[in-house]
Amino acid sequence: MSGLSSRRVWFGWLAVLAAVVAPLVTYQLGQHHAQAQPEPANCVAGDPVISCELDDGWTVGVPPDVLWGDSAGVDMDGRPACLQPGDRIRTTLWVVPVEVDGMEWRQVLRVEC
Repeated sequence: MSGLSSRRVWFGWLAVLAAVVAPLVTYQLGQHHAQAQPEPANCVAGDPVISCELDDGWTVGVPPDVLWGDSAGVDMDGRPACLQPGDRIRTTLWVVPVEVDGMEWRQVLRVEC
């Protein structure tokens, strides 16, 4: 029984270590590698899709629950007020480049209205 008990203790400590170290490592990686950049874009809002073309030719989708800032500088989340179905606007998006297994995309994190 002592062998089984020592394994449980070892796995317990390993789980605690992973729970503490993993968030710190991912936080540090995010601080040094994933930085959002402001990108001017022409956006067309459909229902439910919002599509924006960045000045460098990339086309990105805006999630319907994105963080957005209104003209008074107040942060809100949900569908941006300036991108209701049928709206066409020029605005600034905050995007972060993402690459996984050789596939690249740009994730929209914020919309300026």
